[in-house]
This record gives sequence, structure tokens and C-alpha cells, in this order.
Amino acid sequence: MTATSAPIAAGQPTAGRPPDGLPPNGPPLAPVLPVAEPAAVVVTPAQRRGHARIQIARGLASAATGQLARDLVAIALLAATVIVFFWPLLAEGQVAYENDTRIFYYPLFARLSQAVKSGSLPLWSPQIFTGYPVFADGESGSLYPFHLLAMLFLPVETAFTALRPLRFFQAALFTFLFCRSLGLGRFGAVVGALAFAFSGFAVAQMHQSRWC
Repeated sequence: MTATSAPIAAGQPTAGRPPDGLPPNGPPLAPVLPVAEPAAVVVTPAQRRGHARIQIARGLASAATGQLARDLVAIALLAATVIVFFWPLLAEGQVAYENDTRIFYYPLFARLSQAVKSGSLPLWSPQIFTGYPVFADGESGSLYPFHLLAMLFLPVETAFTALRPLRFFQAALFTFLFCRSLGLGRFGAVVGALAFAFSGFAVAQMHQSRWC
């Protein structure tokens, strides 16, 4: 048998021979670009101190927020205690009173409330005893802000009774804050606030508007 051969076209690949224009080991590779090393970040001592201050401030703010929330819970407990104690007054209108309430404190409060609603402060009242210096009497609380607001916007009966639980809550609240300012813990401050606000004297003299 006689072997025949055919001419090979230019650029046609054959076994063991790459196409024209290609390197012997395959397609050309893209050039490798040099990778720049990251520049070193220099932190000055002032920057480090500033960062430390920021972290401390954030920590203090977080701690203060948590402490404030726990203090508010304690204050809410004090308010709930006052509401429970005065529930007969708030829900049913039962008022603790004695003769002083009936013949002196309530008439004095009513006279002052009438004057405040009319836009004046009474210096003298001929309706009490044979005459009485209402404005000069500290027991009337003529310029006490809560007295003035209650007398101005509430009926006299509602104002007279609503001020009692408010004063007890004020006593508990400010005693709590005072104890906390002395460094007492939350539990000790709550105990101190309840002991002062609901002390024997405060409860026994509840009918006197000058004390509660």
C-alpha cells in the first residue's frame, strides 16, 4: 500500500504543533501588576487618648441609662404605694378628717380657692372667726404652687382631697432622691422614703392640711 499525504493549510493546528501566533505552552498570559502594600496607619497619642475618652463616655452613658431606668422603677413603686394607701380616697372619696378639718382647714382652703378663682389673694377674711388674716397664715399655703394650681383648675372638694396623696408622694420621692444622693443603694433609699412619707406623725396628722 502506498501512503498518501495532504498539504497542511497555513495556521491549521496539528498534533504537537500550536496554531500560528501562539506560544508553545498555550495562550499568552496577562502581565502581573505589582500589588502595593497598604500604608501603615500611624495613631498619635492624642488620638489614642481621644478614642479612650469616647469609649469611657459611651460606657458611662450606658451605665447611667441603666441606673436611671432602675431608679424610675423604684419611683414607680413609691407612687404605687401611695395610690394603694389612698385608694379609699381616690376611688370612693373617703376623707380622713377631725374637727380641725371641718371647722378650720377646709373653710380656710375653700375661702382661698374662691379668691384665687376670682383672680385675687385674700389678705383678710371676715367669714372665719371674728376675722382672720388668710394670706398671712402659713397653714393656708397661699403661694404654694400646687395649692394655686389645684385651686385654680379643680373644684374645691377635688383640690382639697387630691393634694393629700400628692404631698405623700412628694415626701417619698424627695426622700428617695436625698438618700440616693448620700450614696445609699436603691433598696435602702426606698425603705427610707417609705419610712419618712408614711411615718406615724405624717399618717396621724393627715387631716391637717399644713402637714399633708
